Amino acid sequence: MNCQAKNRQWENFIFDYLRDEDIIIFTEIVAKKYKLPLVEQLKDFMLYCSERNLNDKGNQIIIAIKNDKNIRLLEPQLEFSTSLQNVPDFLQLRVVINDEEYYIMGVRILADDNYDKRLRCFEYWNNHLQTLQNSNVIVFGDFNHGRMLDDYTGYAHKNYNYHVIQKELANNFEILTPAQKSSYGLHLEYSPTSEQYRLEYECGNKYRIADDHLIISKNLRKNVIFTDYDWSFVDKNSEKYNKPTKYGGYIKQIKQLGVCDIKNGVPDHAILRARINL
Repeated sequence: MNCQAKNRQWENFIFDYLRDEDIIIFTEIVAKKYKLPLVEQLKDFMLYCSERNLNDKGNQIIIAIKNDKNIRLLEPQLEFSTSLQNVPDFLQLRVVINDEEYYIMGVRILADDNYDKRLRCFEYWNNHLQTLQNSNVIVFGDFNHGRMLDDYTGYAHKNYNYHVIQKELANNFEILTPAQKSSYGLHLEYSPTSEQYRLEYECGNKYRIADDHLIISKNLRKNVIFTDYDWSFVDKNSEKYNKPTKYGGYIKQIKQLGVCDIKNGVPDHAILRARINL
């Protein structure tokens, strides 16, 4: 779950979508602001937190694991040095679930304007990932690779995009992405006849920004029951989301990008959900 909220506290409805999970990974989070609400709301979970990444506005990763006799932590958490350049937000736990060892990771590639820096950030993480190619690995992350396209010629992300990531991981890992949905932003369609906006998540590839992924060891692929970008909290809490006006230059921006600005304190990414039998 991407938790970008700037200086606003999360809206309480967010927690209603989390309590029934076994493992929750939070990205783009600052623990100083949000760890106490997490502790209060997720009383049945143990929380593990990475150090603040000062190269990424102090963002962190938090992994919450439900207290369960069948889940235990094997060793201290692993994180990358946040004093280095081009290092992603990252946290790794080595756990035993039902007598089998797993590496659980949360990662967020830094959203630098220079996509070559994003590529170096990804490569730093991927070099570590490949050392675990013979292990059971489960990763949830925000890879900030921009829109999915058939041809990246002339685009800023021609050297770092979804297809580059897919190729780099192909030998040892599976990248699982819910089909025909965006994970970032609320795609909006404007009808000039009705002068109304319509929220649209199943937007195909035209505006598709799907950069939150589940990455899993190939041997675990058969254990994945489903993955989904869950946007249901939007319709159920529509009053929390700003609707843009039809005036000024905003219409043009909506038509080009299909992304709606929202209030701080509510998610601007879908919740990436997965059901995995372990």
